[in-house]
Amino acid sequence: MPDEVSIPDRRSLTRLFPALRVVGAIRLAFDLRKLVIALLGLAMLELGWSLLDLVVPAAADATPDIFEAAFAPGGLAQPGLWSRDSIREFRDRLAEPVRLLTIPLLALVTPGRGWGEMFHALFSLVWLILVWGVCGGAISRIAIVEIATSRRTGILEALRFAVKSAGPLVMAPLCPLLGVAFCAAIGAAFGFFYRLPAVGPALAGALLVLPLAAALVMALLLIGLVAGWPLMQAAVAGGAEDSLDALSRSFGYLNQRLGPYAALLVFVWLEGMVGLAFIDFLVTGVIRLTHWSVGLTAPHDLITAFFGSTATSAGTIAGATHALWLAAVRLLGHGWTYSYFWTAATFLYLWLRHDVDGTPWSEIDSPATIATSTRS
Repeated sequence: MPDEVSIPDRRSLTRLFPALRVVGAIRLAFDLRKLVIALLGLAMLELGWSLLDLVVPAAADATPDIFEAAFAPGGLAQPGLWSRDSIREFRDRLAEPVRLLTIPLLALVTPGRGWGEMFHALFSLVWLILVWGVCGGAISRIAIVEIATSRRTGILEALRFAVKSAGPLVMAPLCPLLGVAFCAAIGAAFGFFYRLPAVGPALAGALLVLPLAAALVMALLLIGLVAGWPLMQAAVAGGAEDSLDALSRSFGYLNQRLGPYAALLVFVWLEGMVGLAFIDFLVTGVIRLTHWSVGLTAPHDLITAFFGSTATSAGTIAGATHALWLAAVRLLGHGWTYSYFWTAATFLYLWLRHDVDGTPWSEIDSPATIATSTRS
């Protein structure tokens, strides 16, 4: 009797190629718990940034309006599927969490800005790190528990974990900024040479290598911050002991597996585009079907004014309530980007940890936590 051909199942494939587990990120991102936490984070971020804009209105370019598209008449415009415009839109939307980090960061280090504008950008950046430290950490905790143990973590449980771990969740990304501040202080002290008459600029030019070296360190720290920021939250959610542990893991994994990490980022990017296409179809379909079903008996012109792209119903109570509910649906679609961002980052962290340290995907607690639970 001939030998039967053995077809490897899904588990054996992921055992041979652990990176295939990243495919599950798109499925886990469609989770109402993660979407609710993502919207909570967006609301808190918008509230804090709006208050900062009131204090320093001249620096409002460092804090873009997060909800502008969702609350605009007609909502998000939907270009043709996989057209050049849609691919460009998907690309920008997937990059939004990182873009919200880099906008105040670039505003902070832009030459020629006044002190007020710089402090506005700095506080905007710190507020973003604080908000997504808690909310991103909560989403990562839900994802990592589900990946490792298949157990569902409630919203309150995840938020309690994030608040309890707020120290390392916030301090891990702030540590590179402290290093940047130290190096910037060196450059600022060097700048006093230019105030010396006659020989000051010449002396500064001769010693320019010193602030250039400090700037190189700053550039490496900021690149590491942008690339490793989501991994830091996943590290804490997975059991990193403190902020330095989370920071060293993220930077160490990136340094040792930069090429494979970049390749997986491309895969995650393409996967995210598929998810965005689906969520857009879902959001548009819900609004369109609601418009159609209600319009079976309601006056056509009136319903079109409420559901259409015109603002003829603006300023009325009915128009405001319709706009609020339609914006809520669009915001759920908007929140999917952040749910996917932190979920995919959790998968990438677990893969990096497994590939570099050989740590099983099912391990989510630090050695100290395991020892404590064993003794108790």
